[in-house]
Amino acid sequence: MSPPLPDHYVTTIRRLVRFSVVSIFVGLCLGVWSTDANKRLRYLEVTGAPRRLTAEDRAAEGSRVEMELPPGLMWEVGIDLRLSHGHVILIGGVLPLCLAAALAVVHMMGGATIGRGTLEAFYWLYLVGGLAAMGLIIYKGWFLMAYVGVEEAGGFDLAKIHGAMFGGSRALKGAAYGLSHTILAAAVGIIAVALWRAVGRRRPAP
Repeated sequence: MSPPLPDHYVTTIRRLVRFSVVSIFVGLCLGVWSTDANKRLRYLEVTGAPRRLTAEDRAAEGSRVEMELPPGLMWEVGIDLRLSHGHVILIGGVLPLCLAAALAVVHMMGGATIGRGTLEAFYWLYLVGGLAAMGLIIYKGWFLMAYVGVEEAGGFDLAKIHGAMFGGSRALKGAAYGLSHTILAAAVGIIAVALWRAVGRRRPAP
C-alpha cells in the first residue's frame, strides 16, 4: 500500500484543484460572453468600408448588430476574446489538474519527495503568473471588441487600437506581458525540474 501523501503535497494539490475548478467555471462563462459579444458584429454584405450602424439602423432592423466588418477585420477583432475561453480553461483548469495528478502519481510510485519550499514557490508563482496571463488576454479581447469603430480609439485601425491599450503606454504593456509570462514560465520550470528529479530517484523505504 502506498504511504500517505506528505502534508505539503496535500496542501498544494488542494490549492491546485480549487484553482482549476474556479478557472474552468470562469472559462465556460467567457465562452458564453465571447459568443454573445460577437453577435454585435456581422460580415459586410457587399464589398465596402467597415461601418458602425446607427441606432436608427438597428431599430429599423430590430437587430443587435452594431458593426459591419470585412472578413479579415472581423476575425482580428473577435479572435482574442474567443481565445480567452480556451486559454483560461487550459492555463487555469487543465494544467493545474495535470500537475496535481503528477505530484500524486510520482509520490505513489516511490519517487523522491519534493520539498515544501519548492511546491510553495511553484504554486504562488503559477497563481500570480497564470492569473496575469489569463487577465491579459481577456483584457485585450474586451478592449478590441469595445473600441473597434470608436473614432477616439482609432476607429477601424487596429494598429491604433492596439496602441491605445494600457493607456497608450508601451512601457506598461511590455512590463505586463513580460512579467506575467516570465513568472508563469518560472513556475512551470520549477515544477518540471522538481518532477524530473523526483522520478529519477527513489525515496528510502519506510
